[in-house]
Amino acid sequence: MRQVLVLIMAVFLVGCNEEAKVERKQISNSGDELGKIEQLLIKEKAIDKATIIAIEDEFMVAIQLKPWLNYKKRGLESDLKKKLEKIVPKEKIAVSSDFKLYHESKKLLKKENTKEAKKDLEKMKKLMEEET
Repeated sequence: MRQVLVLIMAVFLVGCNEEAKVERKQISNSGDELGKIEQLLIKEKAIDKATIIAIEDEFMVAIQLKPWLNYKKRGLESDLKKKLEKIVPKEKIAVSSDFKLYHESKKLLKKENTKEAKKDLEKMKKLMEEET
């Protein structure tokens, strides 16, 4: 009986983790480029979760690394940015692994107002500049 209970709890806990690895928001931008970026992020083994925000000609990618890779975060950010620039060379791309920016980008995904989203993206860019 005890073994059955442990098995049921294990199945329940595994089934609760159905969160998507990559979330995205697009405002007047090419969906093809966004799809390519999303596929690259899904294939990256070091990334635990990511958000992509595409507003006009700019992309903001906020990532969360797997816990044991946090010490390599700067190198992984720059490698990822180089890979993204190969996919979308003409666009402006910003990549950050800072948790605060990831959290703010998750909030931005839920906003419907385009003007507010653009304003928030500008604030996030300033935060990225302060981070470096």
